[in-house]
Amino acid sequence: MGGGTAGASGGGTGGGTGGHQLCGGDCTPVSSPVACGAACTLCAAPADLRRPTCSAGSCGSACITDCGGTCVDAQRDEANCGACGVTYGAGQTCSAGQCGVACATGGLFQPEVASAWASPNTTPWLVVADFTGDGRAEVARPSALLVSQGSGVLVSQALSASGTDGAAADMNRDGRQDLVVTLTGTGTTRVYFGTSTGLAAGVSYAVPARLVALADVDAVNGPDVVLLSATSTRLLRVMRNDGSGGLLAAQDVTVPTNVYALAVGDVTADGKVDAVVAAADGASTYRLLAYPGVGDGAFGAPVASALSERTERIALADVDRNGTLDVVMATVAASSTSPIALRWLSGSGAGAFSAETALASGMLTDAWRVMEVTGDGVPDLVHSNGVLSLQAGQSAGGFGAALTLPDIGIPVALSSGDVDADGDRDLVALNSLGSLVVTLERGRVRAARHVCLPGHAVHRSSGRRRLHGRRQGRSRAAHRGGN
Repeated sequence: MGGGTAGASGGGTGGGTGGHQLCGGDCTPVSSPVACGAACTLCAAPADLRRPTCSAGSCGSACITDCGGTCVDAQRDEANCGACGVTYGAGQTCSAGQCGVACATGGLFQPEVASAWASPNTTPWLVVADFTGDGRAEVARPSALLVSQGSGVLVSQALSASGTDGAAADMNRDGRQDLVVTLTGTGTTRVYFGTSTGLAAGVSYAVPARLVALADVDAVNGPDVVLLSATSTRLLRVMRNDGSGGLLAAQDVTVPTNVYALAVGDVTADGKVDAVVAAADGASTYRLLAYPGVGDGAFGAPVASALSERTERIALADVDRNGTLDVVMATVAASSTSPIALRWLSGSGAGAFSAETALASGMLTDAWRVMEVTGDGVPDLVHSNGVLSLQAGQSAGGFGAALTLPDIGIPVALSSGDVDADGDRDLVALNSLGSLVVTLERGRVRAARHVCLPGHAVHRSSGRRRLHGRRQGRSRAAHRGGN
């Protein structure tokens, strides 16, 4: 990977005391690889199994674990399990740096791979998708694209996309994912097409919007674009796909002025894509509004459900495993500006939603995702209130007890995708310092090493692992912000 980016976090102010300095308003150690030396350089991530370092104001690298001059992964290396030279016996495995037959607690993820990333104060949308079509997921966020080189190594490319939101789908049906971004600064929505090397310059449409979601609303020509407008008159805008990735003129539905969140999916269980928004009617009245899809790109009159607090972000998933989509949401108290709770509401299958059930508290707006990361097809919940946690989706409904994941700082945006092309979904997090962190999932067999979540039995059969206690499932939801 290339050299570090000078002036990360807006540039250094230099002249720190006590081993610390101000970088873009943050007090950071002068030896920190995310703000190295007087120039506040964000050190680039080195090769696999190495970590970035900062010494005497210069970026470098060192082995995560050094065994006789060789960099190893002591969390899973069969010859260096937990420490150099430690091997395991017949029938055992190395999981989370421990030798044994049973699953090791917290053994789902391997150590993080940090990538250089500038401008942490921009809007933290984060999209993980295979834009190049090579089976490895790339990572896109405002102003940059990281192209996967395998084994968690990501190479940075410039991307002229800032804006407030982004989402990915194969818009032109060429086998590569494409990126759709709302560029509020220019009042446009842009489609960037995936190529063998990254993302092409794209096509702009003079349609200002704050939020974007992608789904085949009219059931022809592939994914369409659903937007929440950035104009004073709030509009739900549908731009239908012309079959080659181009977008037709917007079809508009007027929605309440104070709308804060958007998601799309079949909440009425009729096979058509619906739109769900969270709205505020005055100082203390909050509602979910489900606009049923007609099937031609239009939406019908909304079905309203009461909410207790203002909702900043929503996602759709079958949480209770009854075959209908439910809502997971981040809510904020009327007197606060930071989301304080994650809750979910059960869908009726007709567009209405039941009373709220608490999940977690103290979240940042985008520091959570409902996404499938455990490999069983059941949606899981990943969130952070300072501690990054996974609550695995249960086959009988709901989410399991929180499993603490590796410390990656304070994440402000989360997503997932198969970055290292091993068949497992990896967790990708953007933290508060602007550093991208990838934790590579170890949820499937590699070289006959068995790693699984606590509470699941391991059965060895022809060297493959089976998970018990969950059944396969699929989600019909497509929510804003990509994966």
